[in-house]
Parts: sequence; structure tokens; C-alpha cells
Amino acid sequence: VPLAAEVPGKVLKVHVRDNDEVQQGAPLFDIDPHQYRIALQKARSDYESVRRSVNAASATVEAARASLQAAKANHLKAEKDAIRQETLYAEDPGAISVRRLEGAQATRVQARSHEKAAEADLRRAQEAAGESGDDNAQLLSARAAIEKAELDLARTQVLAPVSGRVTDLRIEVGHYAQAGAP
Repeated sequence: VPLAAEVPGKVLKVHVRDNDEVQQGAPLFDIDPHQYRIALQKARSDYESVRRSVNAASATVEAARASLQAAKANHLKAEKDAIRQETLYAEDPGAISVRRLEGAQATRVQARSHEKAAEADLRRAQEAAGESGDDNAQLLSARAAIEKAELDLARTQVLAPVSGRVTDLRIEVGHYAQAGAP
């Protein structure tokens, strides 16, 4: 069975010689794992950064929800105040000044605008955060990078795929093994 490394790198150790009998799963040769360990450490570090970023985005969503609740409460208060002022003015135009009435109406419009802005901020925060929890695309991608790095690191030890005899061994310590090249 022709055999090739699945990851490229410098051969550090050859465990077999031509005509050796090997069992399935026995080590044949080792590729320098240093770059693959570094890649795994980086993938794990990237995952932590992404996890923190996702948690921060979730906190931003909660803050935006709180801001929206406050904006709704202010809008409700401004609406009630404006209605009171309008009712007073309609019943007795001399009871309050036009300036006070216009101020209450302007406050109502401003409060409505703040509520709309808070709704938009919440939508923007939710969009930036993406899915929450384990279904977050950024977290899934970072987890996949860790799995790939772990797999690449494991592939630095080339194992016999089946039991048999080693023939036509063309690998030596110090050679550079190409991925997929026998």
C-alpha cells in the first residue's frame, strides 16, 4: 500500500526500515510537530478571543435592551405629559402657556425619536452578536479551527494504515515530507 504524509514537514524520526513487519497503527515516521503545536495554540487562543467577543456582544445586546426599555418609559411619560398639557390647554387656554404646551409636544416627539433610535440600536447589536450560545457562527468557526489544528498535529506521526511489510522506503531523517507525496 503506497503511503504518504497527510501534513508537510521535516522528518524527525523514522521508526521502520525496509522489509520490517508492521502492525496496523504502528508508527512509521514522525514529522516535526512544532509548527502544528503553534497552530493549535493559536487556534485555542483565537477561540478564547472569539468567545470573549461573543460574550461582549451579548452584553451589548442586553445594554441595548435596557436602553430601549428606558426609552419606552420616557416616551410613555412624555406622551402622558403632552396629553395632560393638551387637555388643560383645550379646556382652559389660559391655564398654561403655549410655550409650555409646545415644550411638552416637542418632548413627546423627541422621546418617540429616542425610542426609535433605541430600537435600531438593539437590532444592530443583535445583528452584530449573531446567534447566542453554541450556535454562534464565529464560535463554530473557531472550534472548527481547533479541530483542524488538532488533526494536523496528530497527523505528524505517520502510522501504518494496515498490517504488512515495509517495502521501497524512501524517507529519511531530515527529508521534507510533502503532504500526499509517497
